[in-house]
Amino acid sequence: MPRTSKLFVSASLISVVLALAACKDEPSAKPELPLEPEPAPAPAPEPEPEPKPTTSAAATAMAE
Repeated sequence: MPRTSKLFVSASLISVVLALAACKDEPSAKPELPLEPEPAPAPAPEPEPEPKPTTSAAATAMAE
């Protein structure tokens, strides 16, 4: 790796670290995020297949 790219990577890392440190020192305008991630929305329930009437259920329906 050429020396110039190593210097560029080092300078980039230092600037990122300094930016993060500056962000931590300033009071943030945003409310603090909860430590626990929000629960993901539950997937939509699949529609249940309609139950097929059994012979006893059909006989009960006819008897009524």
